[in-house]
Amino acid sequence: MKLLKYSLVLLFFCSSVTALAQTAQVMWGDEFKLKIRDADLHVAWADNTGTYFIEEHLVLTSYFIIGSTSRESAGLVKLDKSLSEVYRKSFDKELRKKKYQDILFSKKKMYLLASDYDKGERTISFFAMELNKASGEAQGDWKEISVFKLDTKRDDLKFRCTLTEDSTRFRVVTAMDGEKDTRYTVQEFNENFAPVFSRVDIVHEVEPEKIDLEDILPIPNGNILFVARQMDYEEGKKEKKRNLVFQNYNLRLYNSKGVFIKEVNPEVEGRWLINSKSVVLKNGDIGLAAFYSNAKKAREINGLMMMRISSSDGSVISHSNQDISASMFTNEYEEDDEEDEDETRAEKAERKRFEKLSKDEDGISRSYKIRALTPTADGGMALVAEKFYTYTVRQYNQSTRTWSTYIYYISEDLIVSKFDDAGKISWIKLLPKRQQEQVSSGSFISASDYFVSRFQFPHWGGVSVFSIPGKEYFLHSHER
Repeated sequence: MKLLKYSLVLLFFCSSVTALAQTAQVMWGDEFKLKIRDADLHVAWADNTGTYFIEEHLVLTSYFIIGSTSRESAGLVKLDKSLSEVYRKSFDKELRKKKYQDILFSKKKMYLLASDYDKGERTISFFAMELNKASGEAQGDWKEISVFKLDTKRDDLKFRCTLTEDSTRFRVVTAMDGEKDTRYTVQEFNENFAPVFSRVDIVHEVEPEKIDLEDILPIPNGNILFVARQMDYEEGKKEKKRNLVFQNYNLRLYNSKGVFIKEVNPEVEGRWLINSKSVVLKNGDIGLAAFYSNAKKAREINGLMMMRISSSDGSVISHSNQDISASMFTNEYEEDDEEDEDETRAEKAERKRFEKLSKDEDGISRSYKIRALTPTADGGMALVAEKFYTYTVRQYNQSTRTWSTYIYYISEDLIVSKFDDAGKISWIKLLPKRQQEQVSSGSFISASDYFVSRFQFPHWGGVSVFSIPGKEYFLHSHER
């Protein structure tokens, strides 16, 4: 069996909230081998003892002369602070009669999450098993956390469990699409997986295909905010899914009983919003950041909108817009006429690229997506955006006389920025990187789909962001 080798880069970025200074450090770990060729490896968590990686893969369950069946499974790899392997644990045995969902982390706990479908009762049950962070071994048996009844065999229940912003609770969200609406449930559990509040049922009365859900934010006062992209059919074209185009952002606020309170449609007059990110602020209100362009079909981002929304009634508290361009990026490279003998050809090319970019007065690439928005101690917010795009290539094989389709997922530079409590930019910085993955055939996966799992999305590309007060951690891995 072929073994794959990986290296990990850990980028530590310290963002001062009282000054404009910032530092970035890069630390490379030793190579470590991934034993399963088709495994999906990604960073899942980091704490003061090390970094945790989830290794997702397929397990053969039965074999026939004309085919086989398989199921999803997972393993866990832990590295210490020096990025050396501490342990490697496989959960194939624990998941033998269940469907793997995820491995979840909080400040103190770690859980393996799985589901089971009962054909007779037509129900889907979700279970959690506590794991020991120090060894990766199971602590106790499976605990049932939620059960859902399906109306018909064709019903498709979407499920997602995430960690809340304060890293102390788990949030479970499900969705079931109807013809004219979508039924959601929202529930939160503490670190022992005991319910924090009763399950909230919400009906989103918009045609499912016209809504691209980006986030769901339960708020400390009990209200729940839905953040979605409103889509509609392009004028003059047939009402087909491929002809749906983005119209505007749709924010809907519900109370703790699932009753609709207010709809907010953020906009910048004479501009077109591209993508956004929302966060619950320290006072319980909602912070929203969005990139915008000066033209509807422009290829660049020309500005950033910052908005604060009341979590009690949905009213807009503050709203600011400001233009941005590549020339605003902080330059990491010092001007020096002398040649650096230690500088490699790749480093020199990267420096020249950055210098050219920093002189550009135009907007930045439209491909940047806001990945994280974090409240800061001074009442402001910190933002992380990543350049991400895809393209498709068809290739013809002369030997087999067949066509193959490949989708390329490209994850590039990061933009990191700090904003004050009025929404004004304190500083903005570019951190260069590039990752690429090629996926053969299959359906295209939307990067903004709230319910897309890591098993459906490229695993070499992208960035994981972990926040602590005043600091950000960025981690990404790549194949060597």
